Amino acid sequence: MPGPALHHMIANRLRGNIMSSTGLGPVADYPSLQNLLNDRKNHPYLFVGCQGPDVLFFNLKDWGPGVGEAAALYYEVYDAIEEFKKTLLSIVPQPVLDALDALGAAADEVVENSATLSELEELFGDMGNVADALAANLTEWIKKFITDFKVFDILGHPYRDGQPKGEWWWFDALHYRKTGRFAKALLDKAPKDSPLHLYAVGYLTHVTADTVGHPYVNINDGGPYRNQSQRHKTGENYQDVFNHMEHTGDDWNRSKIHVNYNFNFDGTVSPPGDDDEVPDTFTVLPPDLAKLIAETITEVYGQGDPDDDEYGRKISAEDVDNAYRTYYKWLRNATDTGTLPKPVPYSLTEELIEVWETTTDNLDDIGDWLEDAIDTAGSFSFLGILLALAALIAAAVAAAIALIDGILGALTTLTVAGIRAAACLVYELLYNSFQTFRLGVAINGLAFPMEEHLDEPRFRQFKNTSFDDPTGRNAASLLGMLPKMKVKLPPGNWFEDLFHKEAHMAYPPADTPTEPDTVIGAPDSYFNAESRWYAFGDIPLSKELIDDLS
Repeated sequence: MPGPALHHMIANRLRGNIMSSTGLGPVADYPSLQNLLNDRKNHPYLFVGCQGPDVLFFNLKDWGPGVGEAAALYYEVYDAIEEFKKTLLSIVPQPVLDALDALGAAADEVVENSATLSELEELFGDMGNVADALAANLTEWIKKFITDFKVFDILGHPYRDGQPKGEWWWFDALHYRKTGRFAKALLDKAPKDSPLHLYAVGYLTHVTADTVGHPYVNINDGGPYRNQSQRHKTGENYQDVFNHMEHTGDDWNRSKIHVNYNFNFDGTVSPPGDDDEVPDTFTVLPPDLAKLIAETITEVYGQGDPDDDEYGRKISAEDVDNAYRTYYKWLRNATDTGTLPKPVPYSLTEELIEVWETTTDNLDDIGDWLEDAIDTAGSFSFLGILLALAALIAAAVAAAIALIDGILGALTTLTVAGIRAAACLVYELLYNSFQTFRLGVAINGLAFPMEEHLDEPRFRQFKNTSFDDPTGRNAASLLGMLPKMKVKLPPGNWFEDLFHKEAHMAYPPADTPTEPDTVIGAPDSYFNAESRWYAFGDIPLSKELIDDLS
């Protein structure tokens, strides 16, 4: 399905069209909608609506045993990312550079001033302590989020027919049953002069986008979410960041787009890093909106014959508000990661090269692990990348720690230029480790890739359905053979474990078992299209088509 960025862009495009009295056909009440949109406090109604039932993924009452722990990883990974980022911000080389600038010595002079040496020793000592703590955390993070990550084997939704009554997730029921009926009920119940109507209009954009977007994502993944869940999530995350960058010029991760979903929003937004965030990040659904959603769910899904009640548990306005608040926390973490200072350019001096060579000679075990991981990654067409990334992350941090120790031991013999370069090199090693960690969790589908990762070759297949994956297959390779089942190898060897960790980064092979009823999956035009073409083009409509969709 389209991810949150594409849904947001589609709703924002509609907002602009409404202000020009277009986008909803000739019979829409544009003056009323324009009057509502002129007050920016009402914008969150439209944008929360455009995310549709996706917000109810975070209805914690639907999560069964084991699922809660798995889903919690979506938060924990961003907590780890923030902790990693804070560590790097405390180790930037600027304090060292400032101390050297204050000394006023020439670049080729050895530092002899005792006060400056003491200050530098303290600064590098602090850097070492921070790096040691980071290394301890990374051991757990690498296993949890990269090499031993298996959340998509656990996180399944009970949306298949035949599940016990009342055990569907509302997230799924609203997507797969009575979808058009529910959207129409929202439009009918929300007064046209109320911001509640903006929510209903936003919700309608979600249904529309899913209708035309699901086929694209399904053929890009070799099957629907139920069979290809990790590939779906990884591809959607990449497409969100790529398409948002192409469409707006901004990195989704740093966009602060979450403010548009905050019901304290009035058009004012504080700059990144401000201690007093505006709007206030404690936000709740307006009570009348939470009530509208809960009551409409109950009315639409609680009507009909006695057998027509196989959906979700009883849901209240409080449940809907709790789901929204949990969703908002996740969205804020995902779109407000901030920006780390990029490494400062430097030139290696002879004495620093000597220190570097000495420290790297003491990293035999890390060097062997890194070499083995890179060899593994190079032995297969696409497998082994996660092992290689894990090794790169750990090796960079270990090298930084060793380099700090080497610098502290040679501080009285290094020149000003050498110390400057050393501080910059330490930060560069840790900065690269952070970027590699972000790439690893993005490949696993657990977090959005960053702007810096958009050119990663393994992601290229998600830009266009005609682009090949690392094995040379594309969407057309499976034309008429969808949906493919998830590939499973017999257990019992290291290759099986490696394959199952990374198979989502390639299309399923043509000889993979197919579900009993095969389908084409999408119109022919979808098999040679970039990943946002369906979002903004005109869709030819007819009454018959509208009736079918509703």
